[in-house]
Amino acid sequence: MTVEAYCDADWAGDPSNSHSTTGIIVLSSGNPVIFASRKQTAVALASAEAEYVAACDAAKEIEWLTSVLNELDCEHTKPKLFIDNQTAIR
Repeated sequence: MTVEAYCDADWAGDPSNSHSTTGIIVLSSGNPVIFASRKQTAVALASAEAEYVAACDAAKEIEWLTSVLNELDCEHTKPKLFIDNQTAIR
């Protein structure tokens, strides 16, 4: 079983308060099991910061899913997180 997550952020997408929006999808063996779109609680000062917050949220979801899979004794590969912002990746 494979576990992959993709995340993205819309930096300062809310014009009323400059909050960014996080988008996350977590796939297990190619099937979506977790997906979310939510407003970030803090105001990011740069796009890389908003992407980093989104990556952190996705990592939390990965941790939860892998703990459930471990509790169910399901073998899985090391989870992968995909981010589209080079600064956040570094």
